[in-house]
Amino acid sequence: MIDLSRIKLASLHAEVVGVETAVQLFKDKMVVGASGFTKAGNSKVVLQALAVREHQEPLKITLISGASKENGVSHILPILSHVDHNEQA
Repeated sequence: MIDLSRIKLASLHAEVVGVETAVQLFKDKMVVGASGFTKAGNSKVVLQALAVREHQEPLKITLISGASKENGVSHILPILSHVDHNEQA
């Protein structure tokens, strides 16, 4: 069950999906922006699931981060073997 209590605008509740659904939205050769600057933008769970998917099927993405990634995310990046890691300041 997804906790929607932090999303005050009820019309957005239908837009929230679980990690299993979210990771299927990634397509080969996509450019993906990921935040890690705050807890609200922490992409740790999605990146972990993406690493699992990437080992099951061909998938290459370009990952761009506008802020340094929080502890717990940086160790996932080497697992994503087909990712072009781009840090943007």
